Amino acid sequence: MISAELRARVRHISLRTRRLLHSTWAGGQRSIQKGAGLEFDQIREYAPGDDIRRIDWKGTARSSRLVVKQYRQDARATVYLLVDGSSSTTFASHHEQKGAVIAEIASVLALAGHHTGNNVGLCVFTDKPHHIVRPSRDINHIFRMVSYLLSYEPHQKRTSLAAALGHTMRLKCRDALVVIISDFIDDDFTRPLKLAARKYELAAIRCFDDGERELPKQMTVHCRDSESLLRHELTYSPQKSRILGQRAKQQQQFLNNYGIPFLDVRPHSGALDDVVRFFHQQTQHGFGYGPAMRTV
Repeated sequence: MISAELRARVRHISLRTRRLLHSTWAGGQRSIQKGAGLEFDQIREYAPGDDIRRIDWKGTARSSRLVVKQYRQDARATVYLLVDGSSSTTFASHHEQKGAVIAEIASVLALAGHHTGNNVGLCVFTDKPHHIVRPSRDINHIFRMVSYLLSYEPHQKRTSLAAALGHTMRLKCRDALVVIISDFIDDDFTRPLKLAARKYELAAIRCFDDGERELPKQMTVHCRDSESLLRHELTYSPQKSRILGQRAKQQQQFLNNYGIPFLDVRPHSGALDDVVRFFHQQTQHGFGYGPAMRTV
């Protein structure tokens, strides 16, 4: 049973998504392709290369010109969300946990995928795929997905991007955009990422807390690893601080080398706006998250 509070959060996210999309992907577009399609578009003059099976012989006889029937073809794709549900996402040095931000981002992208006419699927992962939702366009399916994301409690398990990416390789989707939303606190995922990038369009959103980039100066911090549950004592040093920054830069460089669009977000009020602007900018360069019916 969905609580009134959760229902209100889902409604708020849905309305906010509509407002964010209004200024970006406003208005539907069509994919016009020669040959077979789902919907009749128009009669036009024959052009070299047209399928002769599409010739309209009655129209040709009436006009004394060779004409063909043109159809609109649905270019709908699948948006598949890989969402980090490991316990490292519970970290917060200020007000909001990373996991809450990741859940909101995934919810907005699920609703955006629906509003732009795409199928949307989900895999919440920890050290293995934890919760899988098959791709669909049904609005009730999308709302159930969003409700799950907004009520999800991270598990005390490690992050395995390799396991999540391995799961995507078994998907039966020919045309998919896979969006990875994670804090990327993992090391052994380069090979699975290379393989996935060959099969799908990929995008990566890394959610990190400022406290994970820079250790507090002149301070000893007692902490517990939320994934391994081991306790540590960390003392600031310039070398340790540089290591944290270098790891983030190496990940970004690797993603850039494989042409994977990448965005860093922090837990703050403008994170959702940053994500929508990011995907809007990518669609201007032919990225596959825009309206499902696009002109070609």
